[in-house]
Amino acid sequence: MHIKPYFDYKGGNISGLCFNSENAATSVMTFMISSILSSYKDVVHILPISKITADALHTFIKQIVIGLEGIGFKVICVITDNNSINQKAMSQFVSPSHSYSIVYPHPVDDKRPLFFMIDTVHLLKNIRNNWINQKNSDKCMFYPKFMETISEKSSKDCIKNVEDNNDNIIDSVDNIIDGCNRIRENNVYKKPLTSSETDERYKFLDGFLNWLEDWKNMGCKTGMLTKETHSALYMTTFALKEITKYCEEEFNMKYILPGKFQTDNLEARFGLYQQMAGAQYHVSLRQVFESENKLRMHSILKICLQSTKFGNLELFQEAVTDNWEELDNFISEKLPTFPVLLSEDDF
Repeated sequence: MHIKPYFDYKGGNISGLCFNSENAATSVMTFMISSILSSYKDVVHILPISKITADALHTFIKQIVIGLEGIGFKVICVITDNNSINQKAMSQFVSPSHSYSIVYPHPVDDKRPLFFMIDTVHLLKNIRNNWINQKNSDKCMFYPKFMETISEKSSKDCIKNVEDNNDNIIDSVDNIIDGCNRIRENNVYKKPLTSSETDERYKFLDGFLNWLEDWKNMGCKTGMLTKETHSALYMTTFALKEITKYCEEEFNMKYILPGKFQTDNLEARFGLYQQMAGAQYHVSLRQVFESENKLRMHSILKICLQSTKFGNLELFQEAVTDNWEELDNFISEKLPTFPVLLSEDDF
């Protein structure tokens, strides 16, 4: 997450410094843990940086994974964006480091796998950038300029034939993204994923991998994704298949929810930081830390009303009602009673 690079003095201390230099931090590298079986999620480390090397990042990832395992969590997958530094850092889990992979030896137990995949939302952005922002016409897709002329001079039926040429890749990518979203709209690709041979979603992943291989082997100079985006798309699709098998075999899960293997929770956290700092886009490092402290306190402390007569009244969702009889019953059932004798002197 990008932050405003400046030093902030408050309460007798200065914040805003990078962890590895004397410069002001321009970003915070945030590590979050997210459960695949529940709604639990929490930030486990915030690292202020300006620049970071793959070696330093690998050290932090390893320490965080080991630390989480030490307090009872089971870390099975690391999810990042498609930055080359992230991939280089993960590749150092094997010695000597080699080409990127979807699975590495776990730092706690080398017999266990530690999966690695690229966030599907970032992949969709990469595909969009490949298609629209054509900086290298030999590797990126073409957007035909003649379509603009046709759209002005011809009817919609004429355009329809041109659009059909792009249907294959659009539909395939759309199905992948659908598979990582929530269940809705009666879409078969948004249902839970299993490794069953009869599962339509699992069979689609197989077909999509073969299609990517065929596309790569065509050796076209135009109408292609960049090498990095194509590789990340293949790796992430393959990783979804392998993680599904692993979860079913190791944890006896009947299915997985691919939407759990995304960075949406982390992006939502960044949005909370910005909103809690006054709806600012570039927040300071101190504002990030203060917002995170408030969120942690809110998750631990129960919301309650303080009453000198009844003590602390915990708020329940079912307490909100327009029916006074129900409210009286709620008060009589929920409020604690105290063995205290009151007299006129107490009022």
